[in-house]
Amino acid sequence: MRTPPGVARHYRGWPAQSSSAIQGLALFVFLSSLLTLPWAYRLTGMLLVSLAAMAVLVRRSLPRDAESLAWVAMLALFGFQLVLDAGRSGPPLARYSVPSLPWWPWLGLLLLLAWRARPPSLYWWWRGITLGAVLSGLKALYDRLIEDERRAGDLINAIPFGNLSLVLGVLSLVWWLDNVSEGRRGLFLWWAALGAVMGLLGSLLSGTRGGWLTLPLVMLVLVLRHGRRARLYWSTLTPRRRFAIRMTATLAIGVATLVALPRLWALAEDIVLLWRQGAVDTNAGLRWHLWGIAGEAFAARPLWGWGEDGLVAWLETLVAAGRLPEGMAGIGFQLHSDVLDTAARRGLAGVALLLLFYGIPLASFVRRLDHGDGQCRVLALSGALIVVMYAGFGLTQTMFRDPHTFSAYLVMCTACFALLRTRG
Repeated sequence: MRTPPGVARHYRGWPAQSSSAIQGLALFVFLSSLLTLPWAYRLTGMLLVSLAAMAVLVRRSLPRDAESLAWVAMLALFGFQLVLDAGRSGPPLARYSVPSLPWWPWLGLLLLLAWRARPPSLYWWWRGITLGAVLSGLKALYDRLIEDERRAGDLINAIPFGNLSLVLGVLSLVWWLDNVSEGRRGLFLWWAALGAVMGLLGSLLSGTRGGWLTLPLVMLVLVLRHGRRARLYWSTLTPRRRFAIRMTATLAIGVATLVALPRLWALAEDIVLLWRQGAVDTNAGLRWHLWGIAGEAFAARPLWGWGEDGLVAWLETLVAAGRLPEGMAGIGFQLHSDVLDTAARRGLAGVALLLLFYGIPLASFVRRLDHGDGQCRVLALSGALIVVMYAGFGLTQTMFRDPHTFSAYLVMCTACFALLRTRG
């Protein structure tokens, strides 16, 4: 069967072409080591970009369809704004950020151009996702049980660790549900289930409550997409297997409740203190206070914002006046909301491009949710959930000022889109 014009050929199993194999292996290492080796994302990211640059120079082919051009424009404009902002006021300042971060959307553009022409194999994508989820759970267990840390993932910061662990766990769950719905059997089915459990466990042990806010919406989407097929699968199981699944689910929910309850109870106490006493010296209270500060900053300079150094200087005056805690400098004066932080730093122009950064990938994924090809549907669902979860995380955290979460978004969304393009 011939490949349709303009659509790259998809190679099942081990990639048939050497360049695809190397890029697929690099993608696998990036995804699987993202949360367990703090510097691995830089090394594998550099490898991915280097391979992509060579592939673009050799092939010299540019996309011509409107959808791909929309992605190109989105990445180019988002990167241009970040670089322009860094040029006028310095690169992002934060404990966990890197000076090169404004250039990353342009590096993501290189990946898009290379992978659209010759994407990595699905084999590497799913194995990298599931192994990354399993390792994140093991790392969280090690941090809590062996290192006796209060929150897992503090080596890279518990919040991005917990959020990314949750993303990897949910994507593993998506793959498991797809395999179950299609009636497939094999070792990979159990591996996907293990990835889902361990990814969710890593999120729970990190204590990252902002990420948990996305779970009800994620579960609703999965029920709507797979509920009918899951019921059919359930009807084919023997009573013994049904009992085993019920016991496993009950145990998992019980453990999750015990782990999450202290953090949820502390959140409830913070909200009560904020409501009754106006306390802003708690996690929830400080976030609420920072959102108000962000609103003030945006109101003062609504069009282009303060810029990085300008906002930091203004926030330092608030620290001196006692309106903000001195510890703000340790987190780079980030305002714990992607939209509000962007509005304060880069104004309405920045918010518009941030919404495109979410919206264009989401539109590409949503339009393929009912595609005739099953692999296309599961990739589209995975991509849509990545965007939706990141938008949810961004309600209480600045996801694109952290190198781990920023690079993961660029690589995962680009890989999903490239793999989708091979299937129409």
